[in-house]
Amino acid sequence: ASPEERLKLATPRLPQHETVEESTSKENTLSITKEELSKHPDLIVHGLITAVSQNNGEAVQLLLPLYQNLSKQDPFLLEWANAINAREERRFSEAVTRYRTLFSQDSNILPLRYQLAQALFLNNDNEAAKDQFQKLRAEQVSPESIVMIDQYLSALNRRDQWKFQGGLSFLNESNINNAPKAGTRIGNWNAW
Repeated sequence: ASPEERLKLATPRLPQHETVEESTSKENTLSITKEELSKHPDLIVHGLITAVSQNNGEAVQLLLPLYQNLSKQDPFLLEWANAINAREERRFSEAVTRYRTLFSQDSNILPLRYQLAQALFLNNDNEAAKDQFQKLRAEQVSPESIVMIDQYLSALNRRDQWKFQGGLSFLNESNINNAPKAGTRIGNWNAW
């Protein structure tokens, strides 16, 4: 297997965000267009807060442009939404930078720590990701969260093991190019 395939094997198969139970009854379902939603800033703000705390990238990408058009914006919420948006667009390095900025402002938000660890994992910052996941695991989190964290830690360990096994090859060969010995003749050509 190629190195890329092995790293894919070391990625846990986890949902990108937690889902909120949706009602199957049409009586409790609200359908609204973007234009109508843009007339209700309170719904945009509430929706974006819920989306970032639940790590719901699709909802963030839908609501972020509407939120950016509002006259009053919370800088922390805006940065958090931009971090999730960067992750969703596979700009993992930018996402890590944004998450670290947020985390330096408030390190007590557990969903933020989880999302930072996830972004570090996706950016292949294995040691930093492992550190954040281990700190998360030490918190009082749900058993489901512990299972998810353990899957990430297991994947990180497999990545480390693969790097160790794949990174220790040493070739002690003075003639690495398989060049012919000096003085060898091939037709009219003489080796140096």
